[in-house]
Amino acid sequence: MKKTLITLLIALTCTINVIAQDADRAKLFFKQSKDAAQEFYQSVLDESDRTFSFVRAEESKHNCNFVFFDESTRGTNEPIFVYFRSNKYNTGNEDLEIEGVDIYTLSIAHGRFLDFAKWWIKYINPNETLESLSKQRTSKFSFTDDEGTPQTIQLIKTFDDWIIRGY
Repeated sequence: MKKTLITLLIALTCTINVIAQDADRAKLFFKQSKDAAQEFYQSVLDESDRTFSFVRAEESKHNCNFVFFDESTRGTNEPIFVYFRSNKYNTGNEDLEIEGVDIYTLSIAHGRFLDFAKWWIKYINPNETLESLSKQRTSKFSFTDDEGTPQTIQLIKTFDDWIIRGY
């Protein structure tokens, strides 16, 4: 009985630890500086078997597209790009004339299944396999951020590609 109880406590502790690690990794999609967002998006693509290079950040007042290029398609007629679109918020208050800093939160990322799937399985849902995830066509992870706000990230198959959506 005592061994069973100890085994259950260890299993529960391991499960809670895995969930906490997943939430910590998922939080990186939300509320980052521009440099941290770009670095994190690159780390997602680094889990892919392809080599991606950062091309540019296309910034407007309320959002920013981080554009990455698949190096294996250089010189071909069909270059492949992966886009991470982030909403941009400023922590200041215009009405009170308080300057703040811009923070970036993932809105949507477009790419191919293998661009995102290995990262998703490694950090978000380790119970999945590439095959099961591709057949399922959607997977999501919800958590509460440090400020108590519910957040969700979702990997979804669309008509032509796969997306990671944050909301």
